[in-house]
Amino acid sequence: MSFVSLIIPLSAQETFYPDLISRSAACLEEHYEDHEIILVDDGSLPNKADEIAAILSTTSSVRCLYLSKPSVFGIAAIAGLQSAIGDFSVILDPSTDSADEIVPIISKAIQGFDVVYGVDPNSKKRRGLGRLAESLFHWYVSKFVHVQVPRFVTSLRCFS
Repeated sequence: MSFVSLIIPLSAQETFYPDLISRSAACLEEHYEDHEIILVDDGSLPNKADEIAAILSTTSSVRCLYLSKPSVFGIAAIAGLQSAIGDFSVILDPSTDSADEIVPIISKAIQGFDVVYGVDPNSKKRRGLGRLAESLFHWYVSKFVHVQVPRFVTSLRCFS
């Protein structure tokens, strides 16, 4: 069986997600013998130290990285990836992703895919400037960078 690392960046989040962390821990415990959850706190969660400490003391296989200053989601995710020891590393955005998405995305990676993206079917309903910006991005990347980025991707990723 493979070792799974779940990275949950908590940077710039207005709220804390203890239920998501508990559900994610239960999901990993049920499906994977070897796993870890890495919370990445950049200090932008005011007065959340007690809640993080409670999770660390009550939930197994959880650890927290504390960054020295507030950062964007991507920086926190990279810090978590750098610290991860799993064969498969999943980045979960607590504001948009759910614990139910963990097993399916890891299953795809186990099938031999190096990088698996989460896709949000509700993004197809996006309108206005967001849809225009996304279309321009995909056109530019396809034409000039020669990379095909899937449409409607989320922050959810699994790397093997």
